[in-house]
Amino acid sequence: MSKSNESSPLSTFVANVASIVCCVCLAATYLFAGYVACAAQPTTRLLAQNTCSADASPYTYDQLVQLAVATRDYTVEGHDGLLSDAKELLASRVVSAAQEASSEGSQKASTWTRVTNSVNLSSEDDSLQTMYAMASISDAYGLDEDAMSHLEDCNALITKAVPVFMGIAIVALILAVMLRNNKKLLGRALSWGGTLVLTPLFFCGIWSIYNFDAFFAFFHEVLFPQGNWTFSESSLLISMLPEGFWMGMGALWLAVTATACIISIVLGGRMKRHAA
Repeated sequence: MSKSNESSPLSTFVANVASIVCCVCLAATYLFAGYVACAAQPTTRLLAQNTCSADASPYTYDQLVQLAVATRDYTVEGHDGLLSDAKELLASRVVSAAQEASSEGSQKASTWTRVTNSVNLSSEDDSLQTMYAMASISDAYGLDEDAMSHLEDCNALITKAVPVFMGIAIVALILAVMLRNNKKLLGRALSWGGTLVLTPLFFCGIWSIYNFDAFFAFFHEVLFPQGNWTFSESSLLISMLPEGFWMGMGALWLAVTATACIISIVLGGRMKRHAA
């Protein structure tokens, strides 16, 4: 008496559910891949080098690039110690750049008279308060409390989201391995996982090209409904990370995620054809 090769209804149901969950997890993983590329320190350095302008800033071009990277480190990296220590470290880098920019012989020294007449930049006791004092004169000189609050909001969002997306990516890998002998279902998960992201990504790309300001505002309103994410054009934060910087970030995210989706769709299509 031969044993039947047909799968039981229960195992078929489980495999189909695993395929659906794998599809959703893959979609989230492709989005996460775009974030990882954007969050890398070399990405920030490269984009800052190509977008920041020191013409209207009291800081030099090189200082703005260095501060952009320091701001990225504060925003993206987890704070192993106290938040106050991380804030003090970022502030110390801003104050150090201010000391250099305002020093005698610096090409930007003449723009610092208002600050040096009111703030003791040589004090190393409390860099955060020194930076706030600089920013109270003009937000072009330092990150004010609103800017720091927004960076903290970004850090809180990132440090909570990254472990979740890493977990989702692991689940996607585990399910893909489980489905490796069922080319039809794995191919379906790959195809639909890519399509699930690529379609809305296409419309987001069109929207950002047509009206980047509106897209950028919508993105921030969704992620930061508490507000405090708008800053003056002359502010240090915008000088370091201008609109062009974020357009570059968006383009990179779009390119990386879209590439992952297309590869997934192609691989999935091949698997389904071979399984037919």
